[in-house]
Amino acid sequence: MFVSAMLTEFRFRCLRAGKTLRDLARRYRIEAVLAVILIAASAYLISFGVRLSTGVSGTMPVPKYTARLQIVNGTDDPGVLALVAERLNGYGDPDLEIEVVARENFDLRKIGQSIVVSRQEDLTVAGLLARRLGLPPGQVRYHPLENNRDHVSVTLVLGTDYGRLTLAGLSEEEIVD
Repeated sequence: MFVSAMLTEFRFRCLRAGKTLRDLARRYRIEAVLAVILIAASAYLISFGVRLSTGVSGTMPVPKYTARLQIVNGTDDPGVLALVAERLNGYGDPDLEIEVVARENFDLRKIGQSIVVSRQEDLTVAGLLARRLGLPPGQVRYHPLENNRDHVSVTLVLGTDYGRLTLAGLSEEEIVD
């Protein structure tokens, strides 16, 4: 009985406002659709915020060391510099991350052995890089770099033996084609 009284009151108000039940029903459907869209958008934004706050770095370990690498080509092959830089830039494992910051050709050509030169007194980063490249510890040296604008921490001098370089156990073909 209460419900029928409410419906009668509702119909009376519709007639007085010059609206039909169909007009009001359409209006309520539009409002319902807009409410659903608003709820869905809010849920998406909340999930995006949760993903943003947890971030990718929460699941990926940060390497212990970063090598800001300068690569110097000591060979007659002009294409090897770009190839090695492309393969090494962005390399990362739990201990070492490589960022190539400078590339150049060496004035002298036909350097026999590739070497790693640490630009810091601590040879840890240079030693890690040499180990990843398959170079023996005897091919790691220390020599500070004057006017180090690029903040280079390690220099890799490519010799004619560059075809022997490997990267963390990868085959030679994956470093130098």
